[in-house]
Amino acid sequence: MEVRKVQRLGSSSLIITLPKSWVNKVGIKAGDSVYIIEREKELRIIAFENEEVYAVVEFEKNQPIEEIKNKAKCLMYAGIPYFILKSNELITDDIAREVMSVKDENKDYEIKKVDSFSISFKLVSKMTDEDIDAILRESLISFEGAINKLLESLTSFNEKSFDELKKVKEAFELRASNIKHFFNIGDLSAEDPILEKKAKLKMTIYYSIYNILRNLLDTLLVLIEIGEEDISKNEVEYFKNIFGLYLSLIWEVAGAITNESLKRIEYANKLFTNISNNISEFLANGSLSSLSLKMASAIVYSLSYVKTIINDSTCYIHLKDAHINI
Repeated sequence: MEVRKVQRLGSSSLIITLPKSWVNKVGIKAGDSVYIIEREKELRIIAFENEEVYAVVEFEKNQPIEEIKNKAKCLMYAGIPYFILKSNELITDDIAREVMSVKDENKDYEIKKVDSFSISFKLVSKMTDEDIDAILRESLISFEGAINKLLESLTSFNEKSFDELKKVKEAFELRASNIKHFFNIGDLSAEDPILEKKAKLKMTIYYSIYNILRNLLDTLLVLIEIGEEDISKNEVEYFKNIFGLYLSLIWEVAGAITNESLKRIEYANKLFTNISNNISEFLANGSLSSLSLKMASAIVYSLSYVKTIINDSTCYIHLKDAHINI
């Protein structure tokens, strides 16, 4: 324990200096912020963990545990990257366990007891730019396998094919456990705002691609499961061709972003026009099965979002010509 003298600053303020050993230990420097816990005759000064604490929320000793947990849930739902729940009394182990059990299905938080009065919640940043590229590639490969299974089931739908389809869907959905980190990417350069904007735009594009593939897969799976009529072999061959072109289109967009290539965007636009015209001609055929019509309509619907992705990708590539004006 150390005794320090309170000094006057100006006409009404009182100050006290911080011990040098403690300041060096926690890494505080002039201009940094700390947060303060006030109790009756006690004042606690706690250093931030070298990161900006975006929110500090207090709770009372006798406050219902569900209310405390709901405070945390709301902050997590809002995506607050780093916040602290602090109590005006010692936090018991039972309360700490309850509070630290809070989860958000769309975000991962590192939750820990900072001290006897505080529990911190820090948004985990697990993904790098390269991780996202890998996830998209795996998703496209998985989607291709799923489509092949779906098309095979059109002509010979039975219990076995139904089980296979379920497995394919489950495998594809496994990627959703990582998708939630798309907007929490590490290694962004705070000194280069253009680079950071590009990274965020890239994540938005990739996230959109993933969701288009997932929604299209879900739609086609439902259509096939409830299909009550056979589909002709010619129609199956047609959809094999269309989905081949569709995958090529998505691969071109992904490759254009990775290589920042406007030529690949130009080719993606040609593929888009080809698929759109092809589907329009297909729908003009008056002798199609109702299942084929529904499948084609699902593709047309998804293409409207793909066009937006192509436009966003074009803007992403043009950003390489922008530089910070210092």
